[in-house]
Amino acid sequence: MDIPLNRLFLFEHQNTKLEEKASFYASIGLNGYHKRYEGDQKTPIGVYYITDYIAGNKLHERYGPGALTLDYPNTVDRFHRRTGSGIWIHGTEPDFLSRPPKASDGCLTLDNNDFKIISNLVKGSVSVPVIIDHSPRWVSETERLKQKSALWKSFSDWFATEAALNFPNLTSVLTQNNGSVKLDSKQIDAFEIFHNLNVIPELTKTQILKYPGETNTYITEMSLKPEASDSFTIRQFWRYNDLNQWSLINLFDQ
Repeated sequence: MDIPLNRLFLFEHQNTKLEEKASFYASIGLNGYHKRYEGDQKTPIGVYYITDYIAGNKLHERYGPGALTLDYPNTVDRFHRRTGSGIWIHGTEPDFLSRPPKASDGCLTLDNNDFKIISNLVKGSVSVPVIIDHSPRWVSETERLKQKSALWKSFSDWFATEAALNFPNLTSVLTQNNGSVKLDSKQIDAFEIFHNLNVIPELTKTQILKYPGETNTYITEMSLKPEASDSFTIRQFWRYNDLNQWSLINLFDQ
């Protein structure tokens, strides 16, 4: 979501690149952005994930044909003690073509036809990220690859060290259940299988996203798949300093 443009851009993974598929006009909160507490009628800034789809017939008519729910407040929001809930992407009243630029309680509001297009594409997908940015900067492909390469090396080094030691830090994260891990019962079983058998899981997918509103901070989502078992997904936060040195951060340790 590019807030200055009031445009929600939809991208699709194409091999190692993102391809822009469409963009849509979208409204934000009545009082702007940088949500901090419940009822401030502001839209949050950050990286959020679609958690569910709710059909319009289960909602008030002001939501139009339905809603895609987001995971606000996330780990970063809780660290900053931000409150509130119910930040969604949704449609609008049946008689409305669209809303003014600032017209919601904090949600992203779309024209009903546009919402149907987006929801039909993503509501059945797993772990779709939504980046809401108040000052987006579109970087060149050269710069993007440079940043990605540096972070990937740091991430790979961390993964190799963890694997060699049978993932002690990963075990700690799972035990603490501090919000940086996303597991269901099957995924917990999968982790226990590879951990107890000392099997190194395959790294099947990693997604790297710059986190708006935070200094030099990126969120990574890695999918690990033990042999003959279900995969599980873990999210981490990485930050680099002025010397372009990367480090894994735990928001709960700061």
